[in-house]
Amino acid sequence: MQGDSFTAAGSPQLQVKIFGTGPLAKIDVIRNNAYIHSPPATGETAEFVYRDAGAPAGEHYYYVRVAQKDGNVAWSSPIWVKLNAGR
Repeated sequence: MQGDSFTAAGSPQLQVKIFGTGPLAKIDVIRNNAYIHSPPATGETAEFVYRDAGAPAGEHYYYVRVAQKDGNVAWSSPIWVKLNAGR
């Protein structure tokens, strides 16, 4: 859930559901201020699962940023994930 903090033994998996108020223009998954995934944005809603197989061990935060075609922007609250070194 948004705002949660947890420890993971494997690659973090994010389940994302977006309900816009207008047509979506861009969706970004962000880890530690780096854009790591940008799925297609079509329609007013989106749903996808993203597994961050490239995340190194250590503590990271993730959030999703959404832009609509009308210029409105929204983002999720971050989640914090600590990845074990021996994953």
